[in-house]
Amino acid sequence: PGMAPSGGDPCRHCVEGLYEGLPFDIVEAWPDCKALVSIFYEQTSNIELKKSVLETHDRYEKEYHPLLGELSFARKTDAPHLPLQAADLAAGRFNQLAERLVTGKFPTELAHLDSLFMGHLFRQIEESLSRFKK
Repeated sequence: PGMAPSGGDPCRHCVEGLYEGLPFDIVEAWPDCKALVSIFYEQTSNIELKKSVLETHDRYEKEYHPLLGELSFARKTDAPHLPLQAADLAAGRFNQLAERLVTGKFPTELAHLDSLFMGHLFRQIEESLSRFKK
């Protein structure tokens, strides 16, 4: 039997997956960005998750990408961190659309708000799906 990803640690596996593509996603979305990009996670009592996040962020910040800035575990109810609530809404909407994709009920046209906030992602999904249909 092969080794489970990230040594079998599901927290580390999820965090590694995020950070693996993050530097490239930052450059693709903002090619001229010179400012540091702050990363915020919702406050959690999960010590293993915190440890995985801290270690992974530190490694990627030092070894892979100079644009990764501060890392913070924040309370989403505090005014400066209200975008964490927006991230929860985005994740919920993305989950709804992913379920529709899996069940074959994916919309042929995106709602205006979906296209504003996830347009680039949907273009990538459409490109990927079109490759499979060929």
